[in-house]
Amino acid sequence: MKLLTKAQHQTLLANSQRQEAVRGTEAEIDFSPVVKLFYPAGVATWLLTELEPEDPDIARGLADLGMGCAEFGTVRLSERDVTGPLWTRVAAR
Repeated sequence: MKLLTKAQHQTLLANSQRQEAVRGTEAEIDFSPVVKLFYPAGVATWLLTELEPEDPDIARGLADLGMGCAEFGTVRLSERDVTGPLWTRVAAR
């Protein structure tokens, strides 16, 4: 299953390129989420804002695994493409 559309993929890469010049400074850009991934059989949600240009399987964004403490970090997209209980899969919106 492909999680991202071509347009989402391009936007995530463009965001990463814009961020690269200012990463780690006060000028860092706070992007709006480009895509929301969620797990229908659970509570996990990922709001993705960027893709790593060197490895587009790694996305940056806000991850909320349902434990009450969301955090900004990275996620490997290929690891989200798994089938869970009752044949549920991570879905994109």
